Amino acid sequence: MSTCQANGAYFILIFHEVNAIFDQIAVYFYFVIVFCFNSMV
Repeated sequence: MSTCQANGAYFILIFHEVNAIFDQIAVYFYFVIVFCFNSMV
């Protein structure tokens, strides 16, 4: 694993910990949007 990849993974981990609730909301809306889009097609 390169230094760039390690830093990216570390940043994502910290970002997720800080924004755990927002992550859950974003994932929820993502699945709702995908589900609705698939239903319309």
